[in-house]
Amino acid sequence: MKKVAIVALLFLNTFEALSQELDNKYLLSIIHLELNNDLREEIRKFFKRDIPKRSHTIPFHISDKIVFIDFTPFKEVIFTMNDFPLDLEILKTRGAFREKYKFESFSSEALGDLLPIKPNNLILYFSKPSSNVLAVELTDYEMKLPKNVKFGKGFRILFVFNEKGLIEKYFWKTFLYN
Repeated sequence: MKKVAIVALLFLNTFEALSQELDNKYLLSIIHLELNNDLREEIRKFFKRDIPKRSHTIPFHISDKIVFIDFTPFKEVIFTMNDFPLDLEILKTRGAFREKYKFESFSSEALGDLLPIKPNNLILYFSKPSSNVLAVELTDYEMKLPKNVKFGKGFRILFVFNEKGLIEKYFWKTFLYN
């Protein structure tokens, strides 16, 4: 019993320290990726060659880079929402979202330290949260090439959070980059 209490105390202290450095949206989206069976199955179908058949989880590590991930591919579904937390007008004009929200990638040591880096794992990239929305992209390549050059597959997820900070909805799209 004493060992369980010590492990729980260490876990809670680690979680509290990370949550002070990271927006809780990052942590909640990781938990959602791990626990949502429907989402995991879609990821498994898309990356079927990259995920071992007997694996019960999606093998990924978290990039220490925060990158710009565009919401524009989700505009059709966003327009059907009555309560989307961002101004919808910005999605109607081509390039307007990118122009307003684009930022240079930057490093976050706290994100990179969440899961160990293992070769041949998929890589999870985060964007900065915008209001109550967070975009993530799971890829089979590293986003280190210049001028947004991408080669490989991407599974992009848009998480929409409610006013309590919990995931209310999520949407996903797949991309083949070449």
